[in-house]
Amino acid sequence: MELDNKMIGIIVPTKFEYDAIPKEILDDKSLIVATSGIGKIRVLICCYEMLISHPSISHIILTGYAGGLNGVKIGDIVQGNVVEEGDYEDGGLDATSHILEADQIGIKAMPCKIYSQDTFLTRDPYDSAGDVATDMESYAVALFCDRYDLKFSVVKVISDVVGDNSVKQFVDNTNLLSGTFSSLITEMIAEVKREISKEANSN
Repeated sequence: MELDNKMIGIIVPTKFEYDAIPKEILDDKSLIVATSGIGKIRVLICCYEMLISHPSISHIILTGYAGGLNGVKIGDIVQGNVVEEGDYEDGGLDATSHILEADQIGIKAMPCKIYSQDTFLTRDPYDSAGDVATDMESYAVALFCDRYDLKFSVVKVISDVVGDNSVKQFVDNTNLLSGTFSSLITEMIAEVKREISKEANSN
């Protein structure tokens, strides 16, 4: 599908997430796929390098695995509609100035809030209510895209639920859920391409 020279950036935090991406996605010249490393600083550097080397990028998708805080279960596909900073001062949360909305992709996924913090959680420090997930990168990518006027979407597979067994769940389930992740990324790339093509035809 022609995208009128617009490109889509895809970021995954780890190599094992990258290795689950289908070859046809990696070979697509309209896509820039990168492994950022874990955490907000590494993913910010990745975003910056991606935009500098490919200034025609119009949309960045962050994908991979996430933890569940409330209302979600292992194997769920979640799409962040709000992302929020989770590391602030001594772990407290500024709930007014550190919230950003994410662009929605028209796929079958549970909309939820995503908290981002640079630590692997084994308990819920946020007293979460509603459908809530956690990762280490979403807020940073959302902030970057907001600053540079890019569309941003985050879609993730829940690999673990925060608690005493979350580390073991993560290790066990990321391999088991690789097929789910592979299908997910194929679906959402097709949907974003349709959106971009629709926008181009309407202009």
